[in-house]
Amino acid sequence: MSQENVDLYLEARDRLVAEDFDGFASLLHPEVSTTALEGWPEPGPHHGRDAVRAALERIVAEFDEQRFTDTEVVVERDDWTVIAYRWRVRGSASGLETHFDLAVAFRVIDAQLIEMHFRWTADDALDAAGFRE
Repeated sequence: MSQENVDLYLEARDRLVAEDFDGFASLLHPEVSTTALEGWPEPGPHHGRDAVRAALERIVAEFDEQRFTDTEVVVERDDWTVIAYRWRVRGSASGLETHFDLAVAFRVIDAQLIEMHFRWTADDALDAAGFRE
């Protein structure tokens, strides 16, 4: 089940950056909730499929090119998974290229993402999942 959860998250991430927003939304539980990176312009939390979709669509629109590298499963425990990765982007307005190293703690229910917490570090994502108290 854990690999299926990882694959689901990666599929959702790939659909999002491919601007397949309907396909992305189909992988979200109707009661999904997210929190964003500290200092991010729209920190949330965002609740519900429509709100999460809209928030992430706005982020995707800021970048002409996006790709992910260095993806690593940090931990899979109980119903939580934490993944760390590098997000390489090129700004739509500026044309500048940069990258963000980040991590996400997420849960899956009924083969849909129900909870996602984006953080700058794997340690912070572990905290968000309740692994380090």
